Amino acid sequence: MNERRWKQYFRQAGKYLYCDTSQKDIFEKQIRAAIADLQNENPMISYEECIAIIGTPQDAAGSFLDTLPENVVRIKREILFCLVVSIINNY
Repeated sequence: MNERRWKQYFRQAGKYLYCDTSQKDIFEKQIRAAIADLQNENPMISYEECIAIIGTPQDAAGSFLDTLPENVVRIKREILFCLVVSIINNY
């Protein structure tokens, strides 16, 4: 399967993962494990078929965030919000 497409998938998912790098690494490991399982079951499975099963980057990221404690996600969103407000105020 095309590794370049999966790297793009993880970059896109990262835009929706409001968590720290260690959590993003866990997300990628879980998705890669799911991909490996799908390939073991069907060695000829396409990228598109995998996406149909595991979801779009946004959907997969959202599902992953739902498994994290609320305080982990909330803190990251608050930091992001503060950065945006700070940038806007500096203009």
